[in-house]
Amino acid sequence: MLLFKSESSILDYAFTSISCSKFSKVAYAFENRGIKKYNHHVKGAAGMKNKTILFLSPFNHLSMMAEGWAVKLNEPSWKVISAACKNADHDALPVKAMKEVNIDIESKTPHSLKPQLMNEADIVVAIYDFQRDSMPALLDKSDQKVLRWNISNPVHYDHLTDRWAAYQEVCDELAIKIQELQKQLI
Repeated sequence: MLLFKSESSILDYAFTSISCSKFSKVAYAFENRGIKKYNHHVKGAAGMKNKTILFLSPFNHLSMMAEGWAVKLNEPSWKVISAACKNADHDALPVKAMKEVNIDIESKTPHSLKPQLMNEADIVVAIYDFQRDSMPALLDKSDQKVLRWNISNPVHYDHLTDRWAAYQEVCDELAIKIQELQKQLI
């Protein structure tokens, strides 16, 4: 059995847990105790320069999920946006996967990649499956810092059950990657 010193340490654990459903249950329990929102602040974050972070993926699903996790951190020095370099469309499966962790991305409007988004970004996080997806060449010519995350892209799975399981795994993986990004930027 895990013992925690405070409610925030429980949520820290839940945020990085392997299962999205575990985080959902912990967050739900805290909401029932009157805690409406979990603000995750790390020491020293207040002194960090404001950063615009562009999450970019081929079909927008992965980038919208990453944006959802970044918003969940409620990092005051971050402005986050997501975009697609191919098709900016809507898919119900990533929305459902994020709902399992109490993050609503359903109302997010999918954006296509535009030069203005690239110019405004301090950091571009390219999220794609290194084996199956390609990213635009303009990333190589960008003046911004470009991070590349190799994340399996569930759109490549043929069977609905496989795609659903892949989105759940991606949800967990992105949660960890976003926390690692936060540590890098502090």
